Amino acid sequence: MKLFISHSEKDKNAAKALVKLLYGLRMREADMFCSSTPELSIPIKQDIYQYLRHELDTESLFVVFLLSGNYYSSAACLNEMGAAWIKQHDYISILLPKFHFEDIKGAINANGIAISFDDDISMLKDRLNQLRKYCEQTFALEAINDTHWENIRDEFIQDVRKACFDGQIDLTHSLGVCVDDVLNDGCAIDYSNRSKTEVTATIDFSKTSTKMCSLVISPEEHDWRYFVQSDRSLSFSASTTGDIREFILEFNIPSSKEPRLQKHFSYPFDNIKVRLTDFNLHYTKWSNVKEINFLVVNRGNVNSGNLTIKDMQII
Repeated sequence: MKLFISHSEKDKNAAKALVKLLYGLRMREADMFCSSTPELSIPIKQDIYQYLRHELDTESLFVVFLLSGNYYSSAACLNEMGAAWIKQHDYISILLPKFHFEDIKGAINANGIAISFDDDISMLKDRLNQLRKYCEQTFALEAINDTHWENIRDEFIQDVRKACFDGQIDLTHSLGVCVDDVLNDGCAIDYSNRSKTEVTATIDFSKTSTKMCSLVISPEEHDWRYFVQSDRSLSFSASTTGDIREFILEFNIPSSKEPRLQKHFSYPFDNIKVRLTDFNLHYTKWSNVKEINFLVVNRGNVNSGNLTIKDMQII
């Protein structure tokens, strides 16, 4: 039996993360093929397509499909999928972040059991646990310590999410909140004009008893340790109307002793870039960024207005 990782060249870092996971399970080089990993790839002077055909013609082959938009845009990947289907090879699909079951086409069964990175984290870990057991049994691997497995599994999840994150923060996951006042609607999202790259909150303090309203953004990627280590910045543009002349940028990080990191901004606004390291919080504490909040405080001179955030990304 041999394990064949079928993936797009554009998803090579996700494939390398999977190889790292499999090495952690003590898989042998001779039992794996992955074109993005030198020691598991096509030997020198070999014809690429002839070699791939030979690998896919192997009678006992277990194929791992790393599915994504990139995969379905690649003719070579679709050829591999078709060849695996013709040979009726055993397979499992891993749906990379932002690729969904309804996006599955072609020879792969969209209703089959698969590992999806957009599943609940407990479901994702359970599916990976099942993959571990399958590999141990199929390839006669020596079982590893459970704690060691959990570490390499969780690192794999983090590595794949980093590999597939394009830096753009999806602003459709936004809420308008009247702080400490859940009964009134003094901070409302303009849903007619909301998109992945733009969101507007209409704030009216005459409709609420609170002195603070917040535009709350929930990022899909919660683990920001890599971004802090890489000295990345949060970039976005902001604009306001009416009485709003300032706001507070706040990170809600439950894992920190000081979970709310804040930075003030005053009009006129421009394209804003905030270095994450400027908050002087050790990178290990950035493992769970729950919310990015834009707070507007009524200091007696704010009645109403709009706050618009656009083009938020990690750069």
